Order: sequence, then structure tokens, then C-alpha cells
Amino acid sequence: MEQLRRRRAYYRSAQCNYWVFEEAGSPGAFLEFVEAPSAEVLRTALASAPDGGGDGGPIFLETELE
Repeated sequence: MEQLRRRRAYYRSAQCNYWVFEEAGSPGAFLEFVEAPSAEVLRTALASAPDGGGDGGPIFLETELE
């Protein structure tokens, strides 16, 4: 949990939102979610993350539903 708290502090300082979800039926199975105001802010935060950050996986952009 301490590592997750450190990640949250880092991403907050990098202007990102950071959430952690734990699977109800599998204690200890976590899903981390990072959101930023732009793809560039997110890429920069992931690349500079002290624990290795992102793996270069996909970045999703919000789709407007009209």
C-alpha cells in the first residue's frame, strides 16, 4: 500500500489523477488508473515515473457522445 501511496503522490504532483481499484473477489488484485488533462501530460508523467511508470501501452482519449 505504501508503494501505491507514493505513486499517487507522484502522479498528483505531475498534474494527473490516480485511482486504485481492488477486485472484490480477489484481495490484493489491483487495477491502477491514471488520467491527465492531455495525452502529452500523461506521456511525460509515465516516462518520468520513479518506479518505471508506464510500459508504453495505449493511451485512451475521451470520445464525445453527441
